[in-house]
Amino acid sequence: MSTNEKQTSGFLETLKSNYKRRIEEVDNFSRNFSNSSADFRSQYLAGLSDLLQHYLDLQKKFTKDLPLWYDADLISRQSMMTTKALVNTMYNMSSLYTSLLDYWAKNARIINQGMMQIMQMAEMYHDMFEKVPMIQRNTLVEIIKQVKEQNDKFMQKQIPKKRALSDKKTQKKQVAVGEAS
Repeated sequence: MSTNEKQTSGFLETLKSNYKRRIEEVDNFSRNFSNSSADFRSQYLAGLSDLLQHYLDLQKKFTKDLPLWYDADLISRQSMMTTKALVNTMYNMSSLYTSLLDYWAKNARIINQGMMQIMQMAEMYHDMFEKVPMIQRNTLVEIIKQVKEQNDKFMQKQIPKKRALSDKKTQKKQVAVGEAS
């Protein structure tokens, strides 16, 4: 193995390990963030529940001071409607979030498969090109050069013809303008 191949191999192994480490770090961050937010969420909601229970217990003391027009049934029904609306909203948000995650995961798999196919095709073309003998490669390069030279010569011959045609058109326009005057 040549020095250049050793350096390239070492470089590629370094990239491979760095990419793997980056993915692991992002995964660790995601897990830690999810766990921390779950802990915060459960503690916050437990604290909020305790606060609301204490508030309602305190309200029991003030019920005797409520005005006569106060309707407890109406307030209970409104509270029930609000609770149902919140539960339905949370259910819909949860199903939407789950659907989005499923959609993103499916598309990520499709993109990954497509990228793998592109890389496999590139590898296949590289292998095919390596197996073409140098004589054939040089022959193809020579053929391309010859075709380019012939094309250039043809275009050089066409330029004077185009100029002559353009000059004739210009003369005809000048004659037509002179006759019109």
